[in-house]
Amino acid sequence: MAENLGGLDWMKKLDDASAPVAVSTLQSEMLAAQGDITSLQSALDGYQELTSALSGDKHTVSAGEDTAGLADIDMGADTARFLACSVWRANKNVTGDAVITETNGVLRVADGSTFALTTGDVVRWIAAFANE
Repeated sequence: MAENLGGLDWMKKLDDASAPVAVSTLQSEMLAAQGDITSLQSALDGYQELTSALSGDKHTVSAGEDTAGLADIDMGADTARFLACSVWRANKNVTGDAVITETNGVLRVADGSTFALTTGDVVRWIAAFANE
């Protein structure tokens, strides 16, 4: 049984007198479909690249980090394209004006003017990394 492509039954088209036109039209529609498939594959590849480069974790602030007023957290990858970070204390977001920076895959959370790291604070982060 003939399959429908673009809503047309190509077997019936090929049986009539306009077969060369039908073949040409079929080739055009197949090329367009191939372009759609290529675009879809490209989008899928981009999504897979992004999701394979996503990472996240949590870090509990130690007494030494509390005393130093900063925590350096190795995120295990190169420079982040995107980074979201928050600091939690007793199940409440206390990030406030914490100074949050990232350099070469190391997340730094430091005291701000009103925020101070405290032993037991939990730093939660998620990042998208360059997949180069």
